[in-house]
Amino acid sequence: WADVDRMVGDFQPGQLVIVGATTSVGKTMAMEQIAEANAKRGHAIAFYHLELSHQSMLDRCVARCSGIDARRLREGYMGEEVSRALGEIATWHDRITLIHCPGWTAERISADIMRLHAQGRCELAVIDYLQKVSMPDRRGYSPSKLIGLQVEAFKNIAEQIGIPIVLGSQVSRYFKMTANKRPTMDDLRDSGEIEEKANIVLMLHNPTPREDRRDDQKTEVIELHVEKNTDGPLGMAKLVHVKGRFLLGDVAPEPDQPWDKEREIPF
Repeated sequence: WADVDRMVGDFQPGQLVIVGATTSVGKTMAMEQIAEANAKRGHAIAFYHLELSHQSMLDRCVARCSGIDARRLREGYMGEEVSRALGEIATWHDRITLIHCPGWTAERISADIMRLHAQGRCELAVIDYLQKVSMPDRRGYSPSKLIGLQVEAFKNIAEQIGIPIVLGSQVSRYFKMTANKRPTMDDLRDSGEIEEKANIVLMLHNPTPREDRRDDQKTEVIELHVEKNTDGPLGMAKLVHVKGRFLLGDVAPEPDQPWDKEREIPF
């Protein structure tokens, strides 16, 4: 994502990066692509997914790389595109360790990040997502306080072992009451401590009202807003979501603007 890269650059050791969005906008998809992009660059990734199964994540990866709709893949399609994609994926996918961890606490995930890091298997940790992490049993603590403790645990482990951590987060529903109906950093669900501890906050937003979205459209525009960036500028980048492929890519510029063909998405 060229425009995002220009604002955010490479994630740095010790950073906590939040990816926030409402349901079905694409935070998991975005985090999968962040993990894959870094694996292609030679980095070891630990991806903690508390919701999707291993098979679902692999199907989504093949759909992204092959250009074949995930539904066709689930139906058994195995054309040349799939074979080529599997060959390409095999060159980098072993750098991603997938950990399906429903019910894990922040402390258990943090301990596992430390274990994999000691083995040379975690230079970047991705956690999908915060509200699925099991709450510790601490009576007298409010939900927002418990969320704050979890975020602090992830920030501490990032700084302790010197790796960036990407953490997904849902947003509250109160953003719908705002004038532009776009969630911001202030709408991250359950805690004001999330944005306080984060170094970078990325918010995804579908600007098309839900009632106007059409299932027959192959693509849709998704906005990625850099809401917090301790080392760089803020701003917004428009991305294109290719439906069925679980793919977010750069939006092609206007005809009179330069365009890097290697970044173009084949529809």
